[in-house]
Amino acid sequence: MATTTQELINNAHKSPQPDICKIVFKVGCIVKTWPYQSDEDDNESNEPQLICEEIDCGDDQTRTIVSSFRSCTNTSSINVTSMVGERIMVVSNLQSADYIGFESHGSVLCGTDISSSSGGKVEFISPPEDNAIGDVVKFGLIARAGLYYQLGCGTTTTYDKMAKQK
Repeated sequence: MATTTQELINNAHKSPQPDICKIVFKVGCIVKTWPYQSDEDDNESNEPQLICEEIDCGDDQTRTIVSSFRSCTNTSSINVTSMVGERIMVVSNLQSADYIGFESHGSVLCGTDISSSSGGKVEFISPPEDNAIGDVVKFGLIARAGLYYQLGCGTTTTYDKMAKQK
């Protein structure tokens, strides 16, 4: 008997899921940004290596997140003032972390396409346009050893839908 995709989705939670399913990806919008540089920061170029962000993730309060660009090869693509209003993807269920006295409540997803002509430009991972702030984004089904897993949590957009946007 053939199994439909909908049946796989309905039964995905019954299968043991990989650890990545514990990560909650939410759609957020950057409300405010500011560079953070401590007296200990030896950045000679004066480009901010830590960016503080206030982000609306659809919760009762905005969350503060610190993004570090120390390891990025092309940080010139990060413009602190133009970040405000950007719709982004946030890992929202991370344990809070202290960055030099500033508490961070999540992580902003960024990536680079080193194979493109952008030269490894750091860019935000954008959510699908039809998702609202606070929506949880999941990443479809994967098959491994005959078992199907539903990646992510929530009831909104799948990775396949995001891929079609590009």
